[in-house]
Amino acid sequence: MRLFHSTAHDKDDTRLFETLEAYILEHYPNPERVECLDREALRCFVETPNQLDLTDPKYLHVVKCAECTRELHDLRRIREARIQQEAESSPAFSGAGMNAVQEPRRRIVRIVLETRIFVLRMVARLKGVFH
Repeated sequence: MRLFHSTAHDKDDTRLFETLEAYILEHYPNPERVECLDREALRCFVETPNQLDLTDPKYLHVVKCAECTRELHDLRRIREARIQQEAESSPAFSGAGMNAVQEPRRRIVRIVLETRIFVLRMVARLKGVFH
């Protein structure tokens, strides 16, 4: 399940990535885990890739290793489930009548801000009526 709205470009990128992933899984087995990155480095690939120096050749290992690719896939699935759970349990979205998980974050933030402004304006109007 995709967590955010995707464009045609995103779908093309996803398809390319999935094709590459399938190719690696089929053609680069590494059951001995030779030169594999540790779980923390793989987790950084998923959670905070900007913290990695991807120019370091050691990170190219993941495109030559089915085991690392499989672990990255599992870590992404775990991350997506966590994000979905956080979005569904967020008090900002409870009772809002929309599925926040499927909306882009910027749209959700905009809707929340617009709703807040609307409520504040209504409160100001009601104060004027009753005073």
